[in-house]
Amino acid sequence: MISRKDEHIRICLDKRVEAGKPGFNRVRLKNLSLPETSLGDLDTSLEFLGKELSFPLIIEAMTGGTHKASRINRELAQIAQEYGIGMGVGSQRSAIEDKSLEKTFRVRDVAKDIFLIANLGAVQFNHGYGKKECEAAVDMIGADALALHLNPVQEAIQPEGDTDFRNLTKKINSISKSLDFPVIAKQVGEGLDLHTAGALHVDAYDVGGWGGT
Repeated sequence: MISRKDEHIRICLDKRVEAGKPGFNRVRLKNLSLPETSLGDLDTSLEFLGKELSFPLIIEAMTGGTHKASRINRELAQIAQEYGIGMGVGSQRSAIEDKSLEKTFRVRDVAKDIFLIANLGAVQFNHGYGKKECEAAVDMIGADALALHLNPVQEAIQPEGDTDFRNLTKKINSISKSLDFPVIAKQVGEGLDLHTAGALHVDAYDVGGWGGT
């Protein structure tokens, strides 16, 4: 597991992994030469799932489970703390199964105020995971919410991927209802389709659009 996490980091550093442009190139902002406002009066803050953000931005879940990942997570968390934005950590399954890896996900000591999102793969509900593991992931890092990531394409093409996706909608809805913290349905790079979004009873959606790897 550790070597695979290191490999993920190396590939992202050394290879062209972007699926394509996330669509911002199609956005055109209207220019107003006389905006009739003061920049100092603009308030970009908002409340998201019970937590105040200074700006509607969350650093996406990327990594965890190795020494390199620990440094990445901590540096990203410090940035999030400085700017008052949110952050998610990578899949915590490795640390659920090997407690010595928990420290690679922990960032609260450098980011005590941020909106922090724990992370588990929903497919693990077909491999013995349930409410207990969800609570353990959140408790492990002092998170404010839990993302259940949905990545059937990734699992299908990677060696030793978990590919039993049966009955996951029902399990996600049942477990989410039993938890005392917000649950986010999170896609991983392919975007979240309307059918899936409509079938899930969660607190928020992370569409994981085309900008993902």
